[in-house]
Amino acid sequence: MSKRVYVHIEGDPEFSWKAVIEPNNPKTFLELAQRFSAAFNSKFAASGVAQLQAAGLQLENDRRKMLSPEGSPHEVLNEGGDVFAVRVPLSNVIRTCSRNGCGKKFTDAENTENSCQFHPSGPLFHEGMKGWSCCSKRVSGFDEFMQIPGCAFGFHSAEAEKSSPVYSPTVAAAVAAGASNTASSSSAEIASPPSTASSAVKPPSTMAPETPKEIEIENDPEDAIIDLNTKCRRNGCHAVYKGPESKSEVCVHHPGVAIFHEATKYWSCCRPRAVEFDEFLKIEGCSEGRHKFLPFKAENLAANEVKCRYDFYQLGDSVVMNIYAKNVDTAASSINISPTTVSANVVFKDGKFFKKDFQLAAQVDVEKSKFEMLSTKIEIKLKKLDSAISWTRLENN
Repeated sequence: MSKRVYVHIEGDPEFSWKAVIEPNNPKTFLELAQRFSAAFNSKFAASGVAQLQAAGLQLENDRRKMLSPEGSPHEVLNEGGDVFAVRVPLSNVIRTCSRNGCGKKFTDAENTENSCQFHPSGPLFHEGMKGWSCCSKRVSGFDEFMQIPGCAFGFHSAEAEKSSPVYSPTVAAAVAAGASNTASSSSAEIASPPSTASSAVKPPSTMAPETPKEIEIENDPEDAIIDLNTKCRRNGCHAVYKGPESKSEVCVHHPGVAIFHEATKYWSCCRPRAVEFDEFLKIEGCSEGRHKFLPFKAENLAANEVKCRYDFYQLGDSVVMNIYAKNVDTAASSINISPTTVSANVVFKDGKFFKKDFQLAAQVDVEKSKFEMLSTKIEIKLKKLDSAISWTRLENN
């Protein structure tokens, strides 16, 4: 149901404007301020009056209380209500930071080079795990994903972010498949990551004409034991496990990956776009299959992987590596030594593991190198291939 409201600005010149407010149109008071500014500027374009900027307006209700720029006009305003636009210095305007992972309020007067803690790169959603491509933390839930603290600091910005995700091969195939299903060329352009010289990943368009790899669909075993009220882990599905009948229900979900690009949020597998994160979560799935209530393999791996401290020192023609680990399952663990690499797969008795490939700073003599698993550490003695080389670091990177 639409509402009519009146927006006024006092001063020289005075101006009043009638606005028709629909549900979600405009979505926010910021959009209402932008439309009012456009109407004002059009009215006085030929009179030499200074142009209005929406960023320099503060909207207030008829009781002269400030209206939040993110608030919904349709929910807040009454039929025939009045809104007052007040000019404020841009340095005092309260804005919302649009950098990934921030979202804090700020003014230009208080904006310093370390005010904003944010993620400089885009999100990465893959096999049930969610994170930011600029840092290593991965979580399974959206709420946890939104709470991952930023890994960089800088100035707040209200401008649209232009970050692009980093894609694994499987994810890149999904993005390419999503781009090929887009009807218009303009939509396909949006779905592709920006092509820049510094980009670590080529845009999907450069992958053609190679056929995208089929994405493996991981399902729960037929005899899986699932707790009641367990949520489906597939993207876009909100179903919960209510009993054996849930295993045969149709799961409507998104098989692709989430992409946040230039303030627009969408799934690579379909066309709908959203600006607000809540709207993005409500985009209906575009594919059907079976529910996935148990964790994906990648989730199990991520939950069990741990970090171990390690160091090294030199003894003339040898290098001694130490990986500090207790309660190691020596039968399940392995250390593989090649001329340029030490591959450590350390499995603990509680099922957790540490896995790392060390790219060595120089070559070693495999035949004369050895390792020993002790109670508190794994000691690896590497025989230098060239004893004249002094190792200033363990790895070549």
